[in-house]
Parts: sequence; structure tokens; C-alpha cells
Amino acid sequence: MMNAGIPLALLPIPPKRLDKIPSYPVDAHELDALQVTHEIISSILSPLCNISDMTSQSGIEMVCCDEKVQNCIPMLCGWLADHIENVMIHGISSNWCPIYIAPPDQFGELSNASYATRPHPTYAAAFHHSDIYILNSYGVKNINNLL
Repeated sequence: MMNAGIPLALLPIPPKRLDKIPSYPVDAHELDALQVTHEIISSILSPLCNISDMTSQSGIEMVCCDEKVQNCIPMLCGWLADHIENVMIHGISSNWCPIYIAPPDQFGELSNASYATRPHPTYAAAFHHSDIYILNSYGVKNINNLL
């Protein structure tokens, strides 16, 4: 049996700034646009979550492109993104690494230091407790991140 991939979506790029609305601060607009993008991604991926919850490892019957019914286990197996898209998806500042907690001023330098991976549960807890200080210290945006 061969594996198959199906592109789910091309994500829209919201405008960065709305200079035409003077009472709408630029920072608030950027966070709102990022939150909308995360809600779009969530609505695209939610059917995969529902299917995986229902099927576990048994799979579901799906009609393939050759019109034959196959037992399938749909899963997200890849995500193509450049650095800017990656930090947008992870909800972090563009000068931070989306995978490790590495100091932004050391990018581009080959280092022997090892860095810890990002503690995503800590970010979720900080968001739910409105602890903006913790989020800012890790370069994380104050949004409800789908990941």
C-alpha cells in the first residue's frame, strides 16, 4: 500500500497594519490578525482531530482517488513553512527560534551550547493566567495558540 498526501490549505496572510483606523493600536491589530490565523488553522485541522479521536488505530473507510474504498488513518504528516511562517504558526516573535530557547542575539553563530526545547505547556498556562511577563520573556505572543 502506498502512502498519500493531500494538501489541506494555503493559509491567508492577513494585513500587518491598519493605519486607516487611528484608534486601533498596531500591536493590538497584529495580535488580532495572528489570532484569526490560528483560528483558521484550527478550523482546518479540527476534522483531523475528530477523526483521530474516533478511530484510534482502527481507521475509517474513505474513498480514494481511484474510487475504491480503503481503510485509512488520516494524520498530519508534514507542514511546509519558511522561518516567518513557522514563527507565525508557533506564535513567537520573528527573532526567536521556534524550536529551542536560544538567545536571539546568538543566531548565525555556531555554538557548542545546547538549548532546551520550548515548554509549550508553560506557555498555555501563562496565557490562561494572563501572565504576559512570562510570555514576553520567551518571545511568545499573547494569543490562544492552536498548537
